[in-house]
Amino acid sequence: MKDNFFITCHGRSGSQFLATLMNNSPLWTVTHEASGHDRSIENIQKRFERDWYGDVSGQHRYHFDKLRVKKRGIILREPRDIFLSCCNRGYSYYRLMETIPKIHWSWGILNKRLEMDSSICKILFSKITTDLDYVQDVCLFFGIKDIDFSSIDLSNKINTNRKEHHCYDNFDMLPLDVQKRWTTYDWQ
Repeated sequence: MKDNFFITCHGRSGSQFLATLMNNSPLWTVTHEASGHDRSIENIQKRFERDWYGDVSGQHRYHFDKLRVKKRGIILREPRDIFLSCCNRGYSYYRLMETIPKIHWSWGILNKRLEMDSSICKILFSKITTDLDYVQDVCLFFGIKDIDFSSIDLSNKINTNRKEHHCYDNFDMLPLDVQKRWTTYDWQ
């Protein structure tokens, strides 16, 4: 099997941030959602037919178990923080309301995969954005050993595309009906 990996997550969970950081390797090519919206498992799999290749993609989480790769990982971010990030992107009210069950479904599936397969690397969003030693350990798990971490600045976020008219600093600032909809789901 080729020396490759696939990391997935729910959207708004740091996939672009982690892929960009890992792609600092001179040896490895690490992409973010490289196959775009092409959800064909055959075309996605073709990208992994080479050594020193990794992809970090929330879009292809539906193929997580089907992709033949050497190592796999899942980025977990608190569901409320994912939702708050969606809110700050300026999603329409309708899109926000339909996003809640999608986050709930994805959160459950990703956690179940981690419970069922101890070989999957659990990657915490809260730590990859704040703890350089943790990021280095994640890279080492996936075989990336040649990044100069002395030049990495974790405060440089990649995807901070907050819309000016939607600036929710915390969950309690959201409209009450949105908060109420959120509480109808079991997040355990």
